[in-house]
Amino acid sequence: MKTLIVKYLPGKEISKTKKLYDHIVKHLNNKNVTEIDLEITQPTFFNNESLMAYYQRNYQGIPLNSEQEKSLKVMDDFTEKVNNADIVILVSPMHNFGMPGIVKTWFDNIIQKGIAFDYGATGPFGMFKGKKALTLYTSAGSYSTEKVTANYPEWDSYTFLSKIEFSFMGFDEIEVISASIGNAETIDENLNNAKLKIDQVLTKWLS
Repeated sequence: MKTLIVKYLPGKEISKTKKLYDHIVKHLNNKNVTEIDLEITQPTFFNNESLMAYYQRNYQGIPLNSEQEKSLKVMDDFTEKVNNADIVILVSPMHNFGMPGIVKTWFDNIIQKGIAFDYGATGPFGMFKGKKALTLYTSAGSYSTEKVTANYPEWDSYTFLSKIEFSFMGFDEIEVISASIGNAETIDENLNNAKLKIDQVLTKWLS
């Protein structure tokens, strides 16, 4: 079982999300784990050169020259790591009611036509079958995960977008676990509850 951890923890040691990350690392105990730190290995935005190369290769099926291949290398490296993993664990804080921009850009790098998804007679379908995804995040507020609207507290777009992205790529099992850290009196309790849920999910997946 190969596990890929994708983390974005700009708060470093003061990060409450890091407590969930540390729990994950301890649970996995270096068992065939690959890790990506998005602060160090950053995803790239499409520019005209890379977008045209992507369209040419992935939509038109036309081979690329070396310069065009180079423009997609970062994206392709991220995609290959996800393709090689059985479990993907995404860890980051919530920023402004959703996933940080760098995390969304990582998704944009790996959701490639012909690799992560394609089109069939009934529309798009995911190609990353047999994989599992676990998203972990902490938030300053406590928000509803039942639906997303403009009305408080239905402001948690992180949970929904994470489920949509992994589902679109064909992941078979998708879990999202979060902890609210806005209230100092309940931080420890909320983090401990999240850790218990992590244990339940990983025990099931790794058994």
